[in-house]
Amino acid sequence: VLAWWNVMTADREKPFRQAQTLDQQHSLTQFRVATEASRTALWHNCPETGETWYSDVWFLLLGYQPGAFKPSFDTFLNMMHPEDRSYTVAAFQDLVEDRVSLYAADFRLRAADGSWRWIGATGAKVFREEAGLPYLVCGMQRDISDRKETEAKLAEAARTAEDRRQLLNNLAENSPTALFEFRMDADGTITLPYVTSGVAEILGVTQEDIAKDASAVFQNIERDDLEE
Repeated sequence: VLAWWNVMTADREKPFRQAQTLDQQHSLTQFRVATEASRTALWHNCPETGETWYSDVWFLLLGYQPGAFKPSFDTFLNMMHPEDRSYTVAAFQDLVEDRVSLYAADFRLRAADGSWRWIGATGAKVFREEAGLPYLVCGMQRDISDRKETEAKLAEAARTAEDRRQLLNNLAENSPTALFEFRMDADGTITLPYVTSGVAEILGVTQEDIAKDASAVFQNIERDDLEE
């Protein structure tokens, strides 16, 4: 009777186990399609054993065929721009030594065509103690070259604007005239966002007076002239 019950129980549970397996397979397929469509590369590394794995997208992001070379931490570092290695390794070690709970770094990797591609990577520890295995550092990474190019252009534009501002300031300060920007709000509040030193000299007030109260520029002007 007990044997019969075990067989019947197994038969009843079989469809549920099959459904669970199919559901897991479906979830894995969805995850794989999502990462490939979004060009998100997956990877893992075991600091204790050196075991390293890269997804197909990891290779494709850099123009390599999947499995073009054996993944390893040393290979990863050899592909990295020399200027980026020290802080990337330091960020990884911070995770390994539990100083942080999330690894995150932006670095450049050499692509198959010889160009440098900016990569943004994140990772975290995945423990496998129940299976008697050492932990893995699992993560994802994406090509952020376009974002880095945009950031570089914005930084260059900011530097150019600052250089031009300094040039205008030098020209204004060495001009025999005085330059200023005058603003009056709806409530009558006066501000002078931009003032050259010539304004204070011509009007007989100090820069400190103007900074405290912009209306100080009028204190030495005849009332009749102000009304005009």
